[in-house]
Amino acid sequence: MSRYAIMPQALWELRSRYTDAYQVLFDEAGFVTMPATTLADIPPDATTVLLFVGAHGRKLLGEVPSLKADLSVVLYLGGAHAFANDRARCLPALNRANVILSGCDQLFRRTWPEHAKRFVFFPNFFAPHERFTKLAARRRTMRRCLLSGHSSSYTYPLRAIIWQAINNGSGLHNKVHVMQHPRWWQNRRDLQSWEISPRLGDDYGRTLGAYYCALTTASRYKYALMKYFEVPAAGALLLANDAPDVRLTGLKAGRHFVPINKYNALKTIKYVLEHRDEYEEIRKDGAAFVRHHHSVRNRAAQLEKLLEAAQ
Repeated sequence: MSRYAIMPQALWELRSRYTDAYQVLFDEAGFVTMPATTLADIPPDATTVLLFVGAHGRKLLGEVPSLKADLSVVLYLGGAHAFANDRARCLPALNRANVILSGCDQLFRRTWPEHAKRFVFFPNFFAPHERFTKLAARRRTMRRCLLSGHSSSYTYPLRAIIWQAINNGSGLHNKVHVMQHPRWWQNRRDLQSWEISPRLGDDYGRTLGAYYCALTTASRYKYALMKYFEVPAAGALLLANDAPDVRLTGLKAGRHFVPINKYNALKTIKYVLEHRDEYEEIRKDGAAFVRHHHSVRNRAAQLEKLLEAAQ
């Protein structure tokens, strides 16, 4: 039995923390990961192929229907926009797939109700396991909140509101640090006092854990991004907006993370930083829950069970 995880060449070359995390997942699940510009490069001994597509890989989707009939095909839709805005291209590939995975449950079911029986909710996770779980008990942290990632008003409207408030002199600039997104960083030299450069690898986990709290949002697609799991796993208190897909992961607002929205986000950040003792139980419960249920090891075990059931 030979398993191959196919990642679009362009996505592979980005070498982001996102692709690196899924590389760890594929390794743990016994897949050989290979970048590709065409599915014709799949080795002839393959019995199972997992095609990982997101913003990249739409060309590969078009080749899925031509895969040999005895090949088990797992289609992982990593970016919501990869399928929500391109029904025509996705339909033949979805028809051919034996199993369809995505971390966007509600959006997928609305877009493709006819494929619900072969769809499996497969949320994001934190990886590698040791990068986060080996972090020592946090005794001293910065009394600041970390906001990391891209702040596009289209994709991340709530995140953009918070970023603008920081940038426009709301008084939050001495309470929040903004960690720039590596892809949009472009080696900027004009950092504001509240900005820090991107962190990668082990330094990324250490940076998350160095802050008392960190903030992320579910994007316009309303699903649990990787930071929903990375922040608690690193031991920081998660501030995030709630959504149905977030609740599907078992994360509970007020128990595992502090809920925010566009009306209370700025006040909540200030209050949390000034009353940290009130949030220690949430911080600890969030870390314990995520480390137990949402490690790469949990996803590898879930993937193994799916593959066994599909045989």
